[in-house]
Amino acid sequence: MPNVFMLTHSKSKKPEVAISKGNTPKESLLKGIDILGGISKFIEEGDQVFIKFNLCLPEGFPTNTNLDVLQTLIISCKEAGAKKVYLGSFPLKGVPIKVISDLLNLNEYFQTLGAELAFLDNSDIFENKEINRDQLKKIKYNSLTTVQIKDNEFLVPNVILNSNKVICVNQINVNPLFNFNLSLLNLYSIIPTKYQEIGKKNRDNGDYISIDRYKKNLISN
Repeated sequence: MPNVFMLTHSKSKKPEVAISKGNTPKESLLKGIDILGGISKFIEEGDQVFIKFNLCLPEGFPTNTNLDVLQTLIISCKEAGAKKVYLGSFPLKGVPIKVISDLLNLNEYFQTLGAELAFLDNSDIFENKEINRDQLKKIKYNSLTTVQIKDNEFLVPNVILNSNKVICVNQINVNPLFNFNLSLLNLYSIIPTKYQEIGKKNRDNGDYISIDRYKKNLISN
């Protein structure tokens, strides 16, 4: 079972890539990390780490990230001295994160490993009757920061921006815009769904990329 990793060391000018094979996803992950020099090469004592993974309603492999991979990565980061480990993503189709977490028992599972599910959409407080609509809007607004890259502005959750290290974990995943995507492309879902601007206009020729504000910039001529 192949697994591909691309981790950029904070002091390195070039990305380091390792390709590993194993009988299980866990074995592949550990081999890949070992080839790159060990997790301590990237995670330092006291780091806050954010792990971006696929967060979807149950649809079967490979839509959801393998939980054994996440467990192994959390434990590795904690053993390297990470002070705090968050995991999260914005689900497709705008499904509240809490709905998925409650269905799969994700938050409780991550807590048993010493990590925490980040409710990037603040859905963990939706049912709090002590918080009114205006307060909820303010909480949502304060949880995001505008980041400008060239001519584009992105709203990114503060929990990600405040992390010392960000790790993107994604299995090869088929989607309607590309034949498949890997971890780097999958980073677009750190942006709230409503700001991803994937239009719903009909296209007779299936040209959905041209109406996507972000992915159309990834097309190579």
